[in-house]
Amino acid sequence: MALVMALLVVVLVTLLVAGAISFTGTERNASVLQTRDDALSACTQAARNLFLARLRVLTPGSTAQVHLDDAYGQGIIRAGHFTGSTPAPTLTHVERLPANAVGASRDAARDISNTLGDAAEGAYWYSVTALCLEYPGGPEREVEFVIRVGLQ
Repeated sequence: MALVMALLVVVLVTLLVAGAISFTGTERNASVLQTRDDALSACTQAARNLFLARLRVLTPGSTAQVHLDDAYGQGIIRAGHFTGSTPAPTLTHVERLPANAVGASRDAARDISNTLGDAAEGAYWYSVTALCLEYPGGPEREVEFVIRVGLQ
């Protein structure tokens, strides 16, 4: 009888250990996914900051002059879509969106008493596509975001 009880205790302890190992694997997978999500968020923020740092806000048409091909840590941020090979580092994937595509239309009333330049000018919406590499030769992540730039 004591042998059967000892065997049951060993089986229960083995099941508890197996459950703990399984739970550890699940937590490890969750932490990997969280790390990837954080990397994508950091890439998006870095691409946004690079775009804003290189854009001359008061110069019309300066988005074509913005080049995006920079390293951050071990990773690389460059313009474009998934290609499998590195394209020329130009930000050709920045598009000015129509005023009524995002937010209120330009027909809305606005104060023109404290503006620079033409009263019709204002903040514009841009769609930016950036490609992030975690490390050279590593997986690529494409992020596309909309940003409003200019004085209103």
